[in-house]
Amino acid sequence: VVGTAIARELAQRGVETILLEKNRIGSGVSGGNTGIACTLLGVAKDSLERQCLERALPLNLPTYQSLGLPHKAAGALYVAWSSGEA
Repeated sequence: VVGTAIARELAQRGVETILLEKNRIGSGVSGGNTGIACTLLGVAKDSLERQCLERALPLNLPTYQSLGLPHKAAGALYVAWSSGEA
């Protein structure tokens, strides 16, 4: 998924880009996205992952719209399995 995003970004900037996959396009990791946008819940505050998510979250809706992808902000339900998780 990351490689696909990088290829798209480079192509949008005018860089001639090619995306290679070991087998058929979309058959490997590039086709494994669940369609769920990540949230910041449970991501360490000072982590690189959080920094990346904070920069990327505002790009989600414009990207969906530019690609004509259906999008529904539905929220999420998180269930605590123990009092320590609450």
